Amino acid sequence: MDRWCTCLLAFLLVSPVVAQQADQNRHPGKVVDAETGMGIEAQESAYGGNKRTVDADCPQYDEHLYTTKSKAMDGKFDFHIRKERLSYTAVYCQGGYWSRSDLGRENLRSETPVDPEPVPLHRRDAGKTGMRRAIARQLRIVISNLDYLRKADKASFDTATSDLPAAARAAVAALTADPDGLEKSLEPMLKPNASSTVPAKETAVTR
Repeated sequence: MDRWCTCLLAFLLVSPVVAQQADQNRHPGKVVDAETGMGIEAQESAYGGNKRTVDADCPQYDEHLYTTKSKAMDGKFDFHIRKERLSYTAVYCQGGYWSRSDLGRENLRSETPVDPEPVPLHRRDAGKTGMRRAIARQLRIVISNLDYLRKADKASFDTATSDLPAAARAAVAALTADPDGLEKSLEPMLKPNASSTVPAKETAVTR
């Protein structure tokens, strides 16, 4: 009898959680230091609207949907957004870093990662050296991805590129003309240096 009651109680407790998850799309993500690429702890919030209601170090938007916190060891987190929402605004905040707002993120299918993946946050005290390294890191990612797409299906890549706006076409052409040489030229900017240390763990700005 006691065992039956225990099982019934467990079912009653779990059922609402399962039902709630069935009505939501899950979007896994990871927040990293823009300069080092290492995962960091941060606060992640999702909003249904794109109208900023609080203009602060950690901005807020209308129709709050979800707030969570990434793990300090790897920067991983999950958004859970109700399925009737076609899109959402994502906000990322952490003490010592510039906050980030990404509007119009898709909520069409569950298990699709957040965009971008990972989410880089830039340190407030990084200065010119840190900014240069962060830019070089992001350029290397873009160059590598474009080079992969071009090599996978060059005919489709060239056709698709021709449909882009002129400025975008020029950017793609510059980044794919000599990807190996361009990546190699960025290597000196990616080397660790004395001014590229990650700040001590700080408490995320809360709502």
